[in-house]
Amino acid sequence: MIALNAMSCLNHGNNKLSEIMKSKCVIYFLLAGLMSWGHAEVLPPEQLAPDDTLVLMTVPDYAQAKAVYEESPTAMFWNDQSMKEFKDKFMAQCKENVVDPLERELGVEFDNYKGLIQGQCTFALTSDGWEGWSDESDAVPGWLLILDSGANSEELKSNLEELKNSWVDSGKNLKTDQVQGVEVTTVFISSSDVNEVFKNVFGGDESEGDDTSKSEKTFEVKFVQSGSVLVVGNHLQPIEKVLSRLSGGIAPVLADVAAFKADKGVLRDSLCYGWVNCRPIIDAVEKSLTENSEKQNNNQQAQNMLSPKPAQIISALGLKGLKSLAMSVKEFEDGSKGTFFVGVPENQRSGLFKVFTLEQKNSAPPPFVPQDAVKFTRMRLNLQKAWNSLETMASQINPGLAGMLQMMIDNVGKEQGFSLRKSVIGNLGDDFVMYQKNPKELTLEGLNSPPSISLLGSSEPETLAQSIKQWITIMSSQGQGQPGAGGPSIEVKERDFLGRKIYSIPTPGMSAQGGAGSRSFNFAAAGGYIGLTADASMIEEYLRLIQDQPKSLRDVQGLQEAAQEVGGMNSGMFGYENQKETVRVTIEVLKQNKEQLEDLFKIGPFSLDTGDSEETGGFSEWVDLSLLPPFERIQKYFYFTVYGLETKPDGLHFQFYSPKPPALN
Repeated sequence: MIALNAMSCLNHGNNKLSEIMKSKCVIYFLLAGLMSWGHAEVLPPEQLAPDDTLVLMTVPDYAQAKAVYEESPTAMFWNDQSMKEFKDKFMAQCKENVVDPLERELGVEFDNYKGLIQGQCTFALTSDGWEGWSDESDAVPGWLLILDSGANSEELKSNLEELKNSWVDSGKNLKTDQVQGVEVTTVFISSSDVNEVFKNVFGGDESEGDDTSKSEKTFEVKFVQSGSVLVVGNHLQPIEKVLSRLSGGIAPVLADVAAFKADKGVLRDSLCYGWVNCRPIIDAVEKSLTENSEKQNNNQQAQNMLSPKPAQIISALGLKGLKSLAMSVKEFEDGSKGTFFVGVPENQRSGLFKVFTLEQKNSAPPPFVPQDAVKFTRMRLNLQKAWNSLETMASQINPGLAGMLQMMIDNVGKEQGFSLRKSVIGNLGDDFVMYQKNPKELTLEGLNSPPSISLLGSSEPETLAQSIKQWITIMSSQGQGQPGAGGPSIEVKERDFLGRKIYSIPTPGMSAQGGAGSRSFNFAAAGGYIGLTADASMIEEYLRLIQDQPKSLRDVQGLQEAAQEVGGMNSGMFGYENQKETVRVTIEVLKQNKEQLEDLFKIGPFSLDTGDSEETGGFSEWVDLSLLPPFERIQKYFYFTVYGLETKPDGLHFQFYSPKPPALN
């Protein structure tokens, strides 16, 4: 537009007025160009992050991402008027018990920085000389935080000055360095200060105070503002590289790295994305494990021949072929899409990547999968090939142990004329199906163990079912023959149902899904599959569905269209979740079992102290489930999600897609 205006001026008549206009237009053009140059946009993340970046996580345009998020079903649900009481109480507790203590300990007022980020928000881990963990080296990876404040640069500058002054007033040790013509400030933070913050916020054992003081360490946090960009990190060299790029320098950057270039198509046009350079990380881990293993062997004088070398394990697992991982989120008018990419080229796949190689076959829901299934997954995995690849991988890790395993498999039932390899493994097909339904009871136990069934494809499912029964019987009898084995033998029960055999193995001590009593492991053959489930009613339902052909999941409205966003239903893997139903049931269970839920938050090393203390209040003071609205008021924000896995020459593309709920259109 600037250039067009200037040319329009220069094309006026040849009179004196025209000459004056020419000079004015030239001046206008030059001034406009200088103004544009002085307010140039900040370089994108890959043009700022150093070339030795190991991990990158970024929101390239925070303002845009925030605007898109605010229009998303998730944000609309959280901001719905019916959620206000629950939300306000939860946020008030977070502020009182988390934010305020952190502000007091760190001397920071977070509200001063709220809304300052306008451009990118980037976090990176860099190697910066790190080649693995070693007793001889204290080197650690560098980390960087890059924040672009856009037009808020003056406000950012003022806030940083206030922060530095408050730290000086509180007695913190600061120092400054001149780098690329700007001042880099370093603040020294002791581990005891950090521990104090977490103890005050989340609680802790005061008796540990004396022990932590003995191993106190000091951490350096460096920060600098260059134009509108704030750069924070722990090492000076990566910060210097970023500052060089911001000032027009030519320091090597992530965009120049071949592995990143190869994944650019996955990351392009994303609201946010992450990327991991796996090769140097795997090399560093291998180096560390090898050095540690060599030290142990030297101390033991004689190496244990059964212990595989770390390099041997990493190679056998196929990790040597893994180049990168990439994650991205994109937003469209009709829904949101996420991608998780595993960068392992086809000609370098081995180990685990060979075991789980999918075949590009029909992965749509079979006709017998009912519409009331809330979760579904189908994978076209050749189980016989997968087993062979697994044995190959095991032999590469430890030939001795792999040989013993193969001998055990070949000898199971040999005296009875039974062959596990031929009768069971040899009858496995290339199809795996799993679907799940809502729990029968609205309890935490029911939520954790909902009715589900897994189906293994087979060309001879009846033969496979009988072979599994025989295998279990043989293993039970052999176990009873061992000295000191003890315990009752396993009895495989049979019963007829709709002309099919159902095999059941009692599992005492596990409560039944539908009520009191013991559960059982059940399996039966039908429709080209063998069904396996811990819920007896699910195996019966499956046998009925094979005959009755119910309303199928594959006919759910919008499912076929959504599947195209994740590679279709012929890529080898397809999955579905009815989030409207799973969220509804979860909310109902939480509301009806809030006392049990409170107990769960008090278990484990990372438990949240939500006891009835005056400081924190009880669990209901944080998450008051009684304030959640009836699901009918918020159900319009939930729909379904589909996912799929495509195997391409460059790697594995796992994609998920959430179409926009029809009620929001």
